[in-house]
Amino acid sequence: MEKITPTIGTIIHATHRPQDLIPAFLHEYKRLDGGWYDKFIRRIAKDDRELAHILNGCTTSLRLTNIDDDHSFWESDLCADILEDLFDCLDVMAPSYAYFGAHPGDGSDFGYWPSFDQIDDSIHDGELLKVDDLSDVPGWYNGEVCIVNDHGNMTVGWSHHGEFKAYWDAV
Repeated sequence: MEKITPTIGTIIHATHRPQDLIPAFLHEYKRLDGGWYDKFIRRIAKDDRELAHILNGCTTSLRLTNIDDDHSFWESDLCADILEDLFDCLDVMAPSYAYFGAHPGDGSDFGYWPSFDQIDDSIHDGELLKVDDLSDVPGWYNGEVCIVNDHGNMTVGWSHHGEFKAYWDAV
């Protein structure tokens, strides 16, 4: 099974409610890596089998239909822990030179975003080749490349002797 790469952009926006975030994050986690997702649910099931069943069911409906919006779970430490774990899991799955979290310009827009500081540091350290166009990459080059065109569009990927595979792009 080929690994699915996250796409730069929004997973969910305009909310901070765990009632909205947890189902969206679980859905993304399962979409990207069902095997790790299953382990995540089994770990929750050790403490709370009913909650694990409820969480597992929300990945298709993107809602936790068995828990009311005013249920005490949403204010619990367990809810906060699950949300934190999901942030960590999704961040680990972020493509190279990107991160999972809130958009820097909109704290209620959650998804995968370019890590411009990491990109700049890697260019400065010579770990990432920055070019204006893919044709500017030397044919012999074997390594990571950041292409920024004259419109500011960015593509990051790997070049191997003239062949290029993009990790992600942002327009």
